[in-house]
Amino acid sequence: MHAQILDEIITVIDTDVSMSSPTTTTDTTTTTTTDIIEVVPKSGPVISFVKINIYQLILGSGFKCVCYLLDLNYNIIETRDLTIDGDDYNNWVSDEEMTNLILSKLGLTPK
Repeated sequence: MHAQILDEIITVIDTDVSMSSPTTTTDTTTTTTTDIIEVVPKSGPVISFVKINIYQLILGSGFKCVCYLLDLNYNIIETRDLTIDGDDYNNWVSDEEMTNLILSKLGLTPK
């Protein structure tokens, strides 16, 4: 169930961005899911987009991703590693919910 949702984990805001489909097995798997999400800017450096790469999926347990915080020109302002596991992973119902969870963990709001 979760492996199918990984293909659509984040809604693509910028239609020029392509997304590669992850491959999954019952073991830990390296994946390359990439999407860019437009966000509401906060004070400090202006973060306009977030690019998320899921690089490790542990079926039935969780996943690890790196999040790139980008400005309007898609320049990287900061990178952050996140782990989604436990109840956050097990209660994964929709792509929109997972998107909002990841952005919330980053302290951001989708636009």
